Amino acid sequence: VAGTASVIRDVEVRNTTAGAGVYVHRAASRGNELHGMHVHSCYYGLFFEHGLADRPGNIFDGGVVEHIECDAVTFAGYGEFLRSVVRHSGASCGREGAAAPGAGIYCSGNVVGGHIAESVVHDTCGRCLDVDACANFNVSLNRFSDPGAATGGGGAACAGAIAVALLDAQDFLFEGNVVTNNRGSNMIGNMALSDVDAAFRDIGARGSPFSDLPAGPRSVLALAVLRRPRPGALPSVRHAFIGNRLLASCSDQVAGCVGVGYFAGRGTGLDETQFDRWQFEFRPSTYVANNATGSDVASRRCGANRYAADAAD
Repeated sequence: VAGTASVIRDVEVRNTTAGAGVYVHRAASRGNELHGMHVHSCYYGLFFEHGLADRPGNIFDGGVVEHIECDAVTFAGYGEFLRSVVRHSGASCGREGAAAPGAGIYCSGNVVGGHIAESVVHDTCGRCLDVDACANFNVSLNRFSDPGAATGGGGAACAGAIAVALLDAQDFLFEGNVVTNNRGSNMIGNMALSDVDAAFRDIGARGSPFSDLPAGPRSVLALAVLRRPRPGALPSVRHAFIGNRLLASCSDQVAGCVGVGYFAGRGTGLDETQFDRWQFEFRPSTYVANNATGSDVASRRCGANRYAADAAD
């Protein structure tokens, strides 16, 4: 899809063994609307190319993206994913050179942003929402559930220790979402790459790579806000988490497994070494009126963020 102000309705896209089923590209492409599309049995599902901007953005609305080998929806540039469904995807993703778990919705290096609203993402091989070094997203009124689902018979070892992960990200509005991760098989120690980003521990101390988590490698998380402990990592600041339902519980399924509603990792929020000098730029993230009731552990807070009136604190 390229150009301006096209409207496409009720189209089925399938059987693309390489590339994307729907590829929205060219920086000048604005205001295209894709309604009621069914994208399935492709390598990538919906792909918003790097360079796409908003005002007006390109919209995917009221569609279904399913049975995708790798990431079902990719935000390399700005796009809007509204009132749609992602499911049963990610079991044959080759991002790491070998089969790896694909995400329901994936973003890497996109600081222009995007809009994800009123959608359902469930039963993905990897994370439902996987964000790496992105900024300026509105993620509202969605349901993210059941990552780590073995779907499609692909070669990846499905692992969904985190349903929604924001790594090195900034300026997310995350409001009114329901995030659920209840699979005991999703324990973070089962991940093939383990803690490759060193985001769950004090890197200056010996011990478990997951020492910041309540049950170490036997933890499962609904939401995790993380920062890599290395120079150049994008500061994790200026998020607003408002009125979300965050549920992770697996202790009845697997002995010793502990679900964590949300985790704010080391280095997230206020950068205390810079705050006096750059007060606005390094404003910490805020957590307000979130509900983690029913999680084995409501939250684990390692970052210097602002927390107010969360349920089950």
